[in-house]
Amino acid sequence: MNKQEFLCELEKNLITLPKSDVNSHILFYSEMIDDIMEDGKTEEEALLQIGSPKQVSAQIIKETPLYKFAKEKIETVAKTKRSALEITLLIVGSPIWISLIASAFAVVLSLYVSLWAVVISLFASVLAFVVSAIGGIVLCVYNFIIGNAWSAIIFISFTLILLGLSIFIFYVAKLLLKFAIYIIKRIFMGKGE
Repeated sequence: MNKQEFLCELEKNLITLPKSDVNSHILFYSEMIDDIMEDGKTEEEALLQIGSPKQVSAQIIKETPLYKFAKEKIETVAKTKRSALEITLLIVGSPIWISLIASAFAVVLSLYVSLWAVVISLFASVLAFVVSAIGGIVLCVYNFIIGNAWSAIIFISFTLILLGLSIFIFYVAKLLLKFAIYIIKRIFMGKGE
């Protein structure tokens, strides 16, 4: 590898930096190679002393502050000029596109709230069925003690039905809760299970 090839590869590796920084680094390393060669070393020895373009560019990028990467992108966007027609259309159309964005946000928010309302109401139903089943057990025992066997059998039957429903609804609510958490991860974090 010669000096020109080194500088070309270094420039390719520094493509993410602002152009002014790339040019200053290319100039710096060109002068550094020349200085090493003036000290009596060959071009190949100078390049070996500096390191590979990949190593040099990795070090430069590591030492470059983060704001420099964003600065050029922001300046490029700021330099992009909008035509008078584009600006006029944006202003005139703003009542439409702003209301569409607000409507889309409202729909997504209402779906989100509705999903959680269903999950909460299912768990509340499970709790209500369990409490009712406990009440049925108490009434069954009370009716059995006072000698009303048929009422005790009816209460124990309803108690078993309520317990069965509570178990079934609990598993449905649990599945729906997992689904809600999965949806939240997909929307807000961009990943699923």
